[in-house]
Amino acid sequence: MSTDQSRDLRDSILVCLASILDPEYKQLQYVTEIEKNSFTNSKNRYGVRAGEVIELVNSTLKFDTYSHNFTVVLAKGYGSQSVDDDDAQEASYDLREFAFEFYKKAFNTKLGSPAIVLNITNLAILEPTFLESDKVAVLNANFDVNFRISLV
Repeated sequence: MSTDQSRDLRDSILVCLASILDPEYKQLQYVTEIEKNSFTNSKNRYGVRAGEVIELVNSTLKFDTYSHNFTVVLAKGYGSQSVDDDDAQEASYDLREFAFEFYKKAFNTKLGSPAIVLNITNLAILEPTFLESDKVAVLNANFDVNFRISLV
């Protein structure tokens, strides 16, 4: 990892996500304002938003430990011919399963950076939203990455 921890962690999260998602999933262009994305060519999308960073331990051993919050954003299209919301609900369950798969892989691999990433914690899968005009279910999953940086 470079000295730009936030970008490095984001990139590691994106790699981890891409490795567990189906190949038709494409990266979102807009992760803060999901409705700005065009879902015409691909309704199945993903992205990452960085949140707050909190110092956990101020060490005298030339390392500081931090907790960095991230949000994974997952989107999945659903059928447009349904007479009820079964397709939308099924898409949201699929997204939850992807969120759990991602979390397990991120936790077990420490995002591919075990020398820097100490732990992945505090998974919170939020209630899905639905972009009815695009027939897309959107799920946000928050979690913390505890990592350390060298002070030298």
